[in-house]
Amino acid sequence: MAHNGVIKSVSEGTLTIEICQTEACSACNARSMCNARSKNKEITIDTPDATMYHVGDTVTVSLGKHAGKRAVLYAYVLPVLLLTVTLALAIMAGMSQEAAALASLGAVIIYFVILYLSKNKIKEHIKFHIVNNK
Repeated sequence: MAHNGVIKSVSEGTLTIEICQTEACSACNARSMCNARSKNKEITIDTPDATMYHVGDTVTVSLGKHAGKRAVLYAYVLPVLLLTVTLALAIMAGMSQEAAALASLGAVIIYFVILYLSKNKIKEHIKFHIVNNK
């Protein structure tokens, strides 16, 4: 998934890029899950080549090859799996349905809190990269 953007700031080793919404976004099947659909979305890219770019340059950025799959895994697959397994285990342990539902929701809430606290580590694996400089 690639997006066009304009460099808003350049500092040592870091670029801040504003993602430009395009006509292609409206036809994309993943637009409801993509953070780039917002008109003013800014992303930060760490690159040792930051000094080669200037404010106002147009660039194309893309997620790494497996980053999209990893994001879907963290945001959708693992929470649903955790919810389902926790609910099944709680019911098998003899809990009432209401208590089992609350326990499984609690497990998912704890998962998202841990995910939030781990966001810096996750950012290391889910990064945008500059594909080309126009």
